[in-house]
Amino acid sequence: MTKILFCAVCQDDTTHTIDILPHEIVCTCDCGHPIKFPPSKDAGVLRAMFDRHRAANLGQIPAVEYKPDVDVASAIENA
Repeated sequence: MTKILFCAVCQDDTTHTIDILPHEIVCTCDCGHPIKFPPSKDAGVLRAMFDRHRAANLGQIPAVEYKPDVDVASAIENA
């Protein structure tokens, strides 16, 4: 099954492949980034988890763009 969800790496709503496992729901973006959620049979609870994931990650710098030596040094210089 697939669903459109927010991907923290892509910073966009993208197609995710959904795998329902016994102890978690794994949603994998087309870019390969997985998101894991606890299982729930309540659609409202799942939608709330999806919405909280979007709110928490919207506007974040993807890890692939973060350069610790440069970014940390720059932050220290500008502090």
